[in-house]
Amino acid sequence: MAEIPALSRRDFLTKTGAGFGAVALSSLLAENPLRAAPAIAPLAHYAASGRNCPRKFLIEQSAKLLEPLHAAALDNVNSTTDYWQTMQTLSATDASTRTLRVQYFALLREQAGRSDESLSTSARTPAELYAELTTKYGFTLPHEMLKVAVNAEFGDWNQPLQGGDAVVFIPPVAGG
Repeated sequence: MAEIPALSRRDFLTKTGAGFGAVALSSLLAENPLRAAPAIAPLAHYAASGRNCPRKFLIEQSAKLLEPLHAAALDNVNSTTDYWQTMQTLSATDASTRTLRVQYFALLREQAGRSDESLSTSARTPAELYAELTTKYGFTLPHEMLKVAVNAEFGDWNQPLQGGDAVVFIPPVAGG
């Protein structure tokens, strides 16, 4: 009898949709019922119990992890910018204006002439918001020199903004 072919991680995620389900298991069995059935039994049992996390399944099965020939083989080629742009594209939210609360510190506070404000904007990301505010107030610091926090958590310049978000642009701090 031929050896049961191992599924690559990509095939595994493709066939299971990054999760398990009866349809995915049925399609695996339909493709090669004689060879797939014994290998799929633990997976079928796992899915039947209502669980669907491939990572947890592999951990519980004590799957042997293979070391890649090149460490960079597992690097994610998508940047956070790529991620947030994709999320915006897939998001059902419209590009209408939203009301945000913005806080300014140090040089930004001096240049804006205020420590905080609520404003209506069509900016979808902190980067777009900062560009808008730079035009409005003449900020002299490039956004690369700043950190951004959204709702009291350090964030990414390309993450989507929602109405009611609190945004803080944090300039470099010196002192002693």
